[in-house]
Amino acid sequence: MSILRILYSTVVEALFPIPRAEEVVLAMDGNTAFHTLPRAKKSPVNESCSIYSYKDERVWRLIWALKYKKSVTAARIAAFAIFQTLSIYSRVAFPIIIIPMPISRRRRRERGYNQCELIADELERLIANTLNMSRDNSIPIDQNINCMKSTILIVRDLLLRTHHKSRQTLKDREERLDSAHDIFEVNDDVAGRVALLLKIRPRNNTDTFAIHDGLNRHSERIPNSNPDADLSVTHIIPSHSRSNFTNDRIVETNRSQYLLIVIDDVVTTGSTIRDAVLRLRDAGFTQAFGLSVAH
Repeated sequence: MSILRILYSTVVEALFPIPRAEEVVLAMDGNTAFHTLPRAKKSPVNESCSIYSYKDERVWRLIWALKYKKSVTAARIAAFAIFQTLSIYSRVAFPIIIIPMPISRRRRRERGYNQCELIADELERLIANTLNMSRDNSIPIDQNINCMKSTILIVRDLLLRTHHKSRQTLKDREERLDSAHDIFEVNDDVAGRVALLLKIRPRNNTDTFAIHDGLNRHSERIPNSNPDADLSVTHIIPSHSRSNFTNDRIVETNRSQYLLIVIDDVVTTGSTIRDAVLRLRDAGFTQAFGLSVAH
């Protein structure tokens, strides 16, 4: 961290002390938060569900720390909650594809990051660590989290945000509902590479993959196409190698066999996550749903 950034942080913290609720929640580990924070009530839309109640100050402080302060601790707490929820979904037979809610290019320029991708990064590490621990018989594993029976793919840029919206916090309910239509599209190229990767993986392994498109800093790693290879580590398909992974026949694979879960930090009216899910369903991913950290 640069000297100027340290100085800036010191001044900001002196002028605006961290609220007690934020200190409390960020002092928790993921497991403590998962068993302490209040659960969200019924989702505002049928296409998604939420984990924590945003009405609780600790929860909305957690979300704000993630969204506006780029808090890694907040991302880890959020990722753990999603991970625990995924342990239920992972008992199904078909692969699970996790999609961080995309943001517009303008929002990325303004904020410098996508908070849902921060959650996805921590989720990826959590899954990988749990799978590595499960292979070591000397380490006891909580049965509630050691049940990743399906392939788990964390896929960026399968869903693209094509239209920028002004901040939802500045709108009332009706304005939010009206502004969340036709703002997403599905990237068929990425969908094809996902299908190919699923086709070449060993059927008897439980693996975790991450697919990035253009923003990945580890783009030099390419998955091994050998069906007998150990694919237990995270694999990356770089965007510059997309021609090696695109196949029209595979793109047309029955998309309904995949379970897609769009993850978001918080939903209010649910209009945005609903539009994202419906866009995926329209593209053939009929088993698409939304999951947010809070509502």
